[in-house]
Amino acid sequence: MRFDFATHSKPSTSWLPSHQLRQLSGELLDHEKNNYVYPNGSSLNAPYAQINVKRGSRYRLRLIGGSCLSCPYFLTVEKHKILLIATDGTYCEPEEYDTITMLAGDRMDVVINAKEG
Repeated sequence: MRFDFATHSKPSTSWLPSHQLRQLSGELLDHEKNNYVYPNGSSLNAPYAQINVKRGSRYRLRLIGGSCLSCPYFLTVEKHKILLIATDGTYCEPEEYDTITMLAGDRMDVVINAKEG
């Protein structure tokens, strides 16, 4: 499989506001970009993380699940499919997803075909 750019590693971890540490839900933390929604419906309204891409290029990302929580979290790329090509360092039959589910310690290699720049 050919890629336009070298592999980029993307570590992630779970995040909870300090007063919510007893709950087993959280948000993906990516350079402090998250949008936690409180039980009362209010939100931090933080912007989501953005990665600039060149339209028409293919990007291989290595996702590293650094969560310490026992619940899964989900990764989506707006208006794009995610092509899973390897898990835990072992290549697998490529398969497209709208959302990738990650658990603590997961490592996934994915390809994003940048339709928008």
